[in-house]
Amino acid sequence: FILNRLRHCGPIVVHPWALQTCNVASTADQTRGCTVPDTPPWELPEEANLSMCAGDFLEVYREQRAIWDAIVTCFFIDTAHDITKYLARIAALLKPGGVWINMGPLLWHFSDMPGELSIELSWEELRKVIVACGFVFEAE
Repeated sequence: FILNRLRHCGPIVVHPWALQTCNVASTADQTRGCTVPDTPPWELPEEANLSMCAGDFLEVYREQRAIWDAIVTCFFIDTAHDITKYLARIAALLKPGGVWINMGPLLWHFSDMPGELSIELSWEELRKVIVACGFVFEAE
């Protein structure tokens, strides 16, 4: 939506948790807005390297290694059949010193789909795997 449909200049406020009724600490959390983007995509400098692509994450970025300064995942990592493969790919895509920023729940999209294999970790378990992959938490 943001890259393809946004037509006015300036950021917009979205409410990504408005319909989320699970794991909600308070209604204030559920109705909290999130302003995006901080820079309209059409105002990015020519040398900006922004990528957004539809498709299987593991396939789309299969050939790339150490080319991104930062990777932002939003409501994404729980779409993995095998989260360890996503983490390995994110680590491989980042340049040395690169930053991964993630936001979103752990709803594990394939958890209740018959015939779909899925690794569904708790946050406690996933956090340990993330650290084991070499990532360092700067904020949680």
